[in-house]
Amino acid sequence: FWSLNTAIMGLNAFGFIWIIGILVMLIRLLYGHIALNRFKKRLEKIVDERLRNALEDCHSISGNIRLPQVYASRTLNSPVTFGLINPIIVIPHSLYRKIDDNELKSILSHEISHVRHKDHWCGVLQRIAQAFYWWNPMVYVVSSEFSIAREDVSDNYAIKKNGALSYARCLVTLAKKTTLISDLPASIGMAIPHIPLDDRIKN
Repeated sequence: FWSLNTAIMGLNAFGFIWIIGILVMLIRLLYGHIALNRFKKRLEKIVDERLRNALEDCHSISGNIRLPQVYASRTLNSPVTFGLINPIIVIPHSLYRKIDDNELKSILSHEISHVRHKDHWCGVLQRIAQAFYWWNPMVYVVSSEFSIAREDVSDNYAIKKNGALSYARCLVTLAKKTTLISDLPASIGMAIPHIPLDDRIKN
């Protein structure tokens, strides 16, 4: 009887800790989306002929989706895409002035691919799975591998549009002109912590 009672108490304790972990992870996810909404209010919409031409050139890879609007940020470190209902592309303000047309098309191709494949919804589902099974290391392994595969697909879209050599040069240029690391929560972009830059260039 004593061992059974101890086992029940242990299961109750584990269940309580599990629920606390779930709540913490879900609160972090909610905070990330609130932070994105605040961040979006500080963005500057890009409206110029150069961007229009680049978007038109990238339209062939968009499928049937409506092309996302493109904004500039004075605080962001790397190009990203975010938004579940109406995704937008955000490019660092200083980077937009430094890159050439081919680099801009590579960035747009990569980000439009994320929108086309609804990677933002996939990212949310990944985080929900991690929230409910935060104690299971295999969930993080599978989630990481899925993120790598997702980014590989977007890289391939950029390669298909502008060629492998051009895209490899774009990645090197971005690494020189920006940190290629984004700490913006609940977003998807060209900054991939799972894949070292030299591996992406080799691929």
